Amino acid sequence: MLGVSAGPAPSVIDSPGTLLCRYINLQLLNADPQECLMGTVGTLLLENPLGQNGLTYEGLLCEAAKMFGLRSRKLKLFLNETQMDEITEEIPLNTLNTKTVYLSVFPTTADF
Repeated sequence: MLGVSAGPAPSVIDSPGTLLCRYINLQLLNADPQECLMGTVGTLLLENPLGQNGLTYEGLLCEAAKMFGLRSRKLKLFLNETQMDEITEEIPLNTLNTKTVYLSVFPTTADF
């Protein structure tokens, strides 16, 4: 897991076939990081090493929660900032390689 706390958004690579492992960029949308973590953007490997230990949908949710210190919160994943295209268990994670996934946090009763 690589966290980025400042700087420009990661650029798209022209030849993703040369990368060692599949990955996604994560962007936290509607919450602040918790557990003394900082930053709302990070990169998560979908497998490590290449072709092994691939994440499942549930694993992706769990790792995204860890990245931003939101382990006790309910999360949803989206393909866009407008939260119109939700990522569900039916979407193969390998189709997300090199894309940005947007992470939305469900509000709790304490947030109101």
